[in-house]
Amino acid sequence: PVTEPALALHLAQLLPSGLPVMLAASSPVRDWLLWSGAAGSDRRCFSFRGASGIDGTLSLAMGLALELGPLVLVTGDLALLHDSNGWLHGRPEGPPLLVVLIDNGGGGIFAQLPIESDQFERLFAMPQRLDPLALAAAHGVPGRAVACLEDLPAALEWGLAQQGPVLLRVTTDRTSDASLRQQLRAAAQNAVDRGNG
Repeated sequence: PVTEPALALHLAQLLPSGLPVMLAASSPVRDWLLWSGAAGSDRRCFSFRGASGIDGTLSLAMGLALELGPLVLVTGDLALLHDSNGWLHGRPEGPPLLVVLIDNGGGGIFAQLPIESDQFERLFAMPQRLDPLALAAAHGVPGRAVACLEDLPAALEWGLAQQGPVLLRVTTDRTSDASLRQQLRAAAQNAVDRGNG
């Protein structure tokens, strides 16, 4: 299965040099900063904080692609759905935007916080029943699902070769990813502590 830290690392390495990236608020931008490595830090990146952190994500990415040319948007499922009207630019002659959707069944950032609630799924994660590939297709936007990291290079090649906007849906598990992030941070802290000892 794809993990979100691994996705940040692989995307930074696989995307063509010089191709700018827009990172949606919350987990995508944090993961890019932490896990994308030198290939991520050497790339031109955009991000912003809209209302609730996610308002206007897709529309801004469309505008950047119209102005700059080919662009990749890395976004979560709720951010993409919150601005689904941005797909109205989704036609073959539309902006050259490759959307990499991290579909983790809701607000994955909240799984990383110490929230104790028997209503966690409903109030914080808010998983949606909508199929993002079907929603994109309804706007004329082609899409593909990425099942594993081994599928990512071919999917990116396909997506970047398309005319206009395109969607790649990557399904992850927000609970196991939150645990993995904790393990990685602990391992990094241990390494720092050993180096200072």
